[in-house]
Amino acid sequence: MPIPAKEVLQVTHAPAKRSLLQKIYEQFYKSANIKLVTVADSLPYPYQSDVPFYVVHVQIESRSEPDVWYDIVVQVLGTKLEPSTDVRVYNNCPAFVYFLAYVFHKRDALIFQHLYPIQVFTIPPKERNPKHLIEPDKYTYTAFRYIKSRRITKESVERLNKQKWTYIRSPKEIERIRALKVLRTR
Repeated sequence: MPIPAKEVLQVTHAPAKRSLLQKIYEQFYKSANIKLVTVADSLPYPYQSDVPFYVVHVQIESRSEPDVWYDIVVQVLGTKLEPSTDVRVYNNCPAFVYFLAYVFHKRDALIFQHLYPIQVFTIPPKERNPKHLIEPDKYTYTAFRYIKSRRITKESVERLNKQKWTYIRSPKEIERIRALKVLRTR
């Protein structure tokens, strides 16, 4: 069964570390360079569902490696991303692949499994995630926050798919556009 969104975003560490991680993730989200690649209301056979769903694919630029973008694909099983909505995720960020993909796979919450190395499903993460907890990594957290903040829903996906569109805005890009507008008004 897929995982509820609140579990994916829930930091389960001790309270002091939890608030620190949430601040770090929030700062990363605000400064991240994010591209909305595509939205869809269908997927190939193994990922179909009886409930209405939509898919959002974003790319987030790596902080540590220049010109490297990680793909995060979120399948939202419902009409809107809410804490109780079930989700499935694909994320090719190394931290997710080696510490969380195994757990997501065991919970049937991983999509595009053929894109992961086979070791992800056979070797559990013993050092970094020995209890097999669902913890957000900063890229997954950022993708979810982006979907929420842009109000991407099943309805908006269906509307966007009926027309040609280009929609690439990250918080960093929005700040740049605002700065340009201020310069133009001077």
